[in-house]
Amino acid sequence: MTVYFGLGEIGEAIAGRLNAEGIRLPFSRAAIFTLGDRRVENIDNVELYVGISPFSFEVERRFRASVQLRRLIRDGAPVLVVDMDSYEQRMANSELSSISSVLIDEVSELIRAIAKSGEGLDRLKSGAHVIYTQRDPKDVASLAMAAARAVNSIDEIHVIANNGSITPGDANSIIRGLKMIGEPVSLSYVGNNGMMFEIVEGRLKLLDDDVIQRVLGDRVLDLDPEEAVNLPIPFLDRID
Repeated sequence: MTVYFGLGEIGEAIAGRLNAEGIRLPFSRAAIFTLGDRRVENIDNVELYVGISPFSFEVERRFRASVQLRRLIRDGAPVLVVDMDSYEQRMANSELSSISSVLIDEVSELIRAIAKSGEGLDRLKSGAHVIYTQRDPKDVASLAMAAARAVNSIDEIHVIANNGSITPGDANSIIRGLKMIGEPVSLSYVGNNGMMFEIVEGRLKLLDDDVIQRVLGDRVLDLDPEEAVNLPIPFLDRID
């Protein structure tokens, strides 16, 4: 059985629903949180992280999220990143509290669909992947644009058709359309009613918000320099 740990209002609400329903993933411990929340790094033995990216206007939080994402990737557990930009664009005139409510509903449904389908989960051994929802499963252009906004150098798109109204012709059209623009894609049907969900593998643009890494280039910032001198250095955890 999967145990979900939630941090913050959104993470706690989603984790509470999934734990109550007994939703199972091929991971025993999963954490759901807003990227940049350092408390998540104090949860032991996490096998899967679901991190919600900050809004685009939260520049400092996005920088911290990028730094944390690098650290989590280095630790080896897979990270699913919920792309907040897609929600900002879809609900541009909505109150932030309304967006949070939609996030709780849709991310909960997303994880249920992933658990039921299993699509792409065998590949989530390490690294970060972006997940996002698509309101209109027949809109191939929106699928492709959403992936391109969030990811550079896309490796593959796993589409989970969680919408009972989609036809086999629609599904084939989506696959053909994405392949025409050069994106490798696989699609599975869950057989529930709801939305379409995507897991996109590739280099997340959120990682490029790390200004320190842009300056360092190929060089690596040592996050644990106290090990070299065998002495504790106070406040080192605020280096990011």
